[in-house]
Amino acid sequence: MGWMIFSIIVLICCVLAVGYTNIKLRKLRQYILPTKSNSLLREILKLSLYKYDNISNAAIKIIESLKNYYTISDCTLLKMEDNYLKILASNIAPEYHESIEGETNRILNHLKHYKAEITTSETYLPYPSARQRRIKYNFFIPLVIEKDLIGAILIEDTQSQDLDIEKEFFSIVIENITIVLQNLLYYETINNLAMLDGLTGIYNRNYMNNFLSDALSKKIAFSLAIFDIDFFKKFNDTHGHLFGDLTLKTVSHFVRSQLAGQGTLFRFGGEEFIIYLKNQTEIQASQTIEEIRKGIERLIIQDDRGSASVTCSFGLYEVKDYSLSFSEVIKKADIALYYSKENGRNQTTRYSEMEPGK
Repeated sequence: MGWMIFSIIVLICCVLAVGYTNIKLRKLRQYILPTKSNSLLREILKLSLYKYDNISNAAIKIIESLKNYYTISDCTLLKMEDNYLKILASNIAPEYHESIEGETNRILNHLKHYKAEITTSETYLPYPSARQRRIKYNFFIPLVIEKDLIGAILIEDTQSQDLDIEKEFFSIVIENITIVLQNLLYYETINNLAMLDGLTGIYNRNYMNNFLSDALSKKIAFSLAIFDIDFFKKFNDTHGHLFGDLTLKTVSHFVRSQLAGQGTLFRFGGEEFIIYLKNQTEIQASQTIEEIRKGIERLIIQDDRGSASVTCSFGLYEVKDYSLSFSEVIKKADIALYYSKENGRNQTTRYSEMEPGK
């Protein structure tokens, strides 16, 4: 109950903050004149998560806009998260991202009063990716709202001389990128509250419904598994609801970690979860699910009062008929789950292998 109240309070605060920020954006638009910089501002101020799938895609658009209006070789936009700058978007290859994050956080740790910093070298700058990419210049710009750092921009170039953009960036462009980024972060918070399960932090049922409907409409190949924790009601009665909540979180976090890059996990309700496995046949998905099932079996859930373990039963269905609705797909996987539960639990049943009439 506590997390629900907290989520509602955060949601209200975010909505109010977005409203306040949008007022500021509208006022800024009134003063935009038809200059090169203001054409860029108009592009940036139009951005919102309503036009893009997620905040990273909106951040990519900011970078594209900057590169269209200024002579910029490499540009990276970062957001502050857990006291660490993390990349939101960059036109630099992903293998260099870790090095760039390390460099921006190093610069930040040495800054005073969040002032921008330019670093140049006649050879190459000292961080690993700079040497590999022959970078001689970087321009680190903190993005600050009312003394709070919300992100940063890192501009890099293979030439050591100063670029001709600093004064413009500081006067208007950076100020407005900061406001837009704050707005996008608020929207992201609101969206996360709407699509994430409050207890486990994984995607909730409402988000799953839209996700699966979209996959079916686009005729994406996938298999779908549904599973629940065996004898969970009895488990809750024995160990208590707090330990039951811990078990749900432990199991869901384990499954999500095992799915990294392979699929998506949703909380269907109660102790039931659904796994979406893109581009996996029923046979391939069965192997993935069996590894997860065995891993859950080995999990030890513990708190300061004791420890316990659980098992899970799975039902699996490969989508081949795209005329089915998402609820019909879930129903077929659920039939296979029921078969697993009726025949001993702690096992995986493929819909295609079930005995006729079962």
